[in-house]
Amino acid sequence: KAMCGLPVAYAAAKSGAKVFERAPVQGYFYDAARQIYEIKVKMDGREAVFLARKLVNASGPWVDRVRECGGEKTEDLIVPVAGAHLELKQFLGTSVILQAEDERLFFVICHGGHCRVGTTERMHKDPDHLDATEEEIAYLLRQVSRYFPSMNFTKADVLGTDAGIRPLARQRKSKSAHEISREHEIKISPSGVIHVLGV
Repeated sequence: KAMCGLPVAYAAAKSGAKVFERAPVQGYFYDAARQIYEIKVKMDGREAVFLARKLVNASGPWVDRVRECGGEKTEDLIVPVAGAHLELKQFLGTSVILQAEDERLFFVICHGGHCRVGTTERMHKDPDHLDATEEEIAYLLRQVSRYFPSMNFTKADVLGTDAGIRPLARQRKSKSAHEISREHEIKISPSGVIHVLGV
């Protein structure tokens, strides 16, 4: 998950932005008189305050948590859908997209001598504590084994697993996880904070 944000951070720093790691937002508010945001973050165990003319909340699965610490959360803007992946020793010469028994799509991506297989879908609210479940591992092994039965995959073949959350924009009508749009959405709060939603 860190790799996805690194190019954005590098580009921002190259354009003059100050970039910080491990600096969780503690709170923010908009000073209408000065037309400026005051953002409090925790850095190296101490509180630091930054001022900004614009504030963009592009914190992925933490979007609603950040909104809450700014006193802006009335309802959730995202649906946190978790997905798990597993790594196998490379057994294909090319990456493929396949259809699972439940008609969902899944992929096998070949890279660096490994095959990355995924993904699954389930609701999970806490992005800080998330692992692939035994059920998800069994599901992915079963799906890949349907197409490559001669490989006889078992849990012993799994080199590693990981999981993450897709911060999907909440739809007006309730939908199952795989039906929710993967498109980005922008929501602007009454104080002008720009909230970026989506994968």
